[in-house]
Amino acid sequence: MREIKFRAWDGRAMITPYSVRGGKATIIKPCSNDDNVLMDKYGVSYYCNWDIDQITDYPLMQFTGLTDQNGVEIYEGDIVRIRNKFVTSVTFFEGCFYTVTDGGNYRCGGWERYAIEVIGNIYQNPELLEVPA
Repeated sequence: MREIKFRAWDGRAMITPYSVRGGKATIIKPCSNDDNVLMDKYGVSYYCNWDIDQITDYPLMQFTGLTDQNGVEIYEGDIVRIRNKFVTSVTFFEGCFYTVTDGGNYRCGGWERYAIEVIGNIYQNPELLEVPA
């Protein structure tokens, strides 16, 4: 059975969410030292030395359960090089992780048996997917 885990893009870096709730990344936001007592949405007071769970809109990426030829975990949203020549991204759709094959067809599974290497991701390295003119 594959391990279920996620990462999220916070606009600057990949982070590991504290938890995932309703398809959203939950992070722990430290309290500001400027506030003494804060009130939550239910009107309950708490002291600011507590951490706050914050639900975000950060894009989530799920772990495929696979690693590349270098042992790097492969996540949805990763850009991979297959057979040391073909560059594509990994996406999740209808219960399967897909890559696009040389012919433009989507391949569900099976691609893990090829020499595959993570070379970036769609958030930090979108230029890797650009087709040269």
